[in-house]
Amino acid sequence: MGCSYQLTGHNPEAAVKRLKKLTSRELQVLLLLETGLGNRELAQELGITGRTVKAHIANIVAKADLQTRTQAAIVAALAHGVLCSDETCIRHPRNRV
Repeated sequence: MGCSYQLTGHNPEAAVKRLKKLTSRELQVLLLLETGLGNRELAQELGITGRTVKAHIANIVAKADLQTRTQAAIVAALAHGVLCSDETCIRHPRNRV
C-alpha cells in the first residue's frame, strides 16, 4: 500500500502549524479533547458549559482548517509534545519509562 498521507494528500503537520492561532482556553480544550473525553466531561473538567465547549471545539476545528473534532483530537495527539507545557507530562519522551 504506500504512505497513507501521500495517498490521501492529507498532511497533519500543516494542521499542527495552524494550532498557533488558538487561544489559551482553546488549547486547554484541545489537549483534553485528545484524551477522548466527551463534551459533558470536558465542560465539567474546565468548569464551563457544554455549549461553551462546543463553541471552543468549533473554533479549534475552523482555525486548524479541519472538518471534525476527531481530526482535531488526532492532530492534538500528534502534536502533544509541542502543545503541552507540563514538564512532568508522561507523554514527553524524556519522562517515559
